[in-house]
Amino acid sequence: MLNRIFGLETEYGLLVNQDRPDHSPTWFAHKIRDHLFHVQRRGVLDLHHRGHDEPPGNGGFLTNAGRMYLDMGHLEWASPECESLSDVVAADRAGDQLLQDAIQDLGLANTVSLIKNNVDHETDATFGSHENYLVSRRFPFTRRGLGPFVTFLVTRQIFTGAGRVGTAGPQDAWIQMDRLIVPRGATHRHAQQPVLPFQLSQRADYIVNDFFEWVQQNRAIVNTRDEPLADPNQYRRIHLLLGDSNMAEVATALKLGTTGLVLQLIEEGHTPLDLEIRTLIRRMARANPTWGLRRIQAELRFLGYEVARLTVAKYMRRLSPRPSSPWRTFLEAHIGDIVAVDFFVVPTLTFHLLFGFLILRHDRRELVHVNVTDHPTAAWAAQQLVESFPEETAPKYLLRDRDAIYGDVF
Repeated sequence: MLNRIFGLETEYGLLVNQDRPDHSPTWFAHKIRDHLFHVQRRGVLDLHHRGHDEPPGNGGFLTNAGRMYLDMGHLEWASPECESLSDVVAADRAGDQLLQDAIQDLGLANTVSLIKNNVDHETDATFGSHENYLVSRRFPFTRRGLGPFVTFLVTRQIFTGAGRVGTAGPQDAWIQMDRLIVPRGATHRHAQQPVLPFQLSQRADYIVNDFFEWVQQNRAIVNTRDEPLADPNQYRRIHLLLGDSNMAEVATALKLGTTGLVLQLIEEGHTPLDLEIRTLIRRMARANPTWGLRRIQAELRFLGYEVARLTVAKYMRRLSPRPSSPWRTFLEAHIGDIVAVDFFVVPTLTFHLLFGFLILRHDRRELVHVNVTDHPTAAWAAQQLVESFPEETAPKYLLRDRDAIYGDVF
């Protein structure tokens, strides 16, 4: 896999282990955050205003380049942007360890529990596990271009889903039906959903779109906000919302690693195209022999198809012309009268060279004759033909290369 910048964002649920708690989960979340920055001095608080839900001091950057902050009242850990799978898996576990150490240090180990879980079964709330991948601006970030990627992400849940007992209630959201945006509950498809005893993914119930910009409502498989953590002229960030938090490092590595590989395949133009687009590329190349790779890619973009350059090159290859009809007719009519001859070199153990000579009949792909000499001549080759074909069986046509060894005899 080529160099890839990865990042993970994990939201933690907080459970107060008391029948009648004196404080809310949000109060404990504030206390843990303050302990990390003010007592343990793990990093520096961010004191500028980031948004209406992130006032100054809401969170900050740690010395390992990660970020710990409060999001809608719960703790969230954003890993550093990492260059390898091992680094991002280690950073993910580091967030768990930092929070657990703070709870132990505060003497709250028997009072609160942090839950790295995507679902609160009591309130039906969901806690996100967001993934970030840096891609170049050449990445085909369109609905059509992302189609193969979404197909992979849906099936990825089979081996990276954290599993869930039960199901969530219907989600309020707007979904696209043809060219209309309608409430999710207005469709017959979502009006009544059967109760499921078990699901592969905890997060699936809360993902109601394929592409959308918002995070809190209308959660989509691919979040379309363009917020690159690098030069925006060269890169963009792929932000995914559908994944589950994983406790097993192997599952985390599989989730990020396989996704990185699929992104690389798309960037390099190796994803399968719709038959319609493949046919269009071939038709353009055939009808416009002077058009090169860039021209065809530009014409496809003008028509609304974002196709990688390597993919265009793959399907615009102009095939060599097939044999003309007269030549094909000749071969079919005379294949029984054609033989081919050729010389080949055989080195010996004593570093001498022997010359092999073979005769092949075309109609039955039959080896008619083979012989070896250390001094090949045209007369010797002609003698091999005489011995192989008596006069009444001599072929009408002989195929050979332009080797000077045949002389004028052939």
